[in-house]
Amino acid sequence: MDTEKRMTKREMFNYIVNGGEITEDVKNWFVKEIEKLDKENEKARERAAKKKAENQPFIDAALEYLDGKEELVTASEILENVEIFESVQKASSVLRGLEKEGIVESDEVKTKKGKVKGYKVREA
Repeated sequence: MDTEKRMTKREMFNYIVNGGEITEDVKNWFVKEIEKLDKENEKARERAAKKKAENQPFIDAALEYLDGKEELVTASEILENVEIFESVQKASSVLRGLEKEGIVESDEVKTKKGKVKGYKVREA
């Protein structure tokens, strides 16, 4: 492998696929790539934690409203009844996140405007 020239990822992968020798240079290249991935993953975790912290008041407000409700509740209904929410999109986003975490469950609800998602707290 030519160590003088910086290889692109595509070139490195082709080098390996085509039977290139796994030298210390090749191992070092992969170690550096793994370090880059680790840094990117750490930044992504930090962004996710920051976003979750920013959304926590919305999450708390939505869960407080949903608590004890047996009927499915739409994002529009939450917008109308919970002051902290300023848009249906924000309410929907928070509810989808809670659904993804398994805290709430959803199903389709028929409204005057058509079918929309309704949410309720998942039973234990």
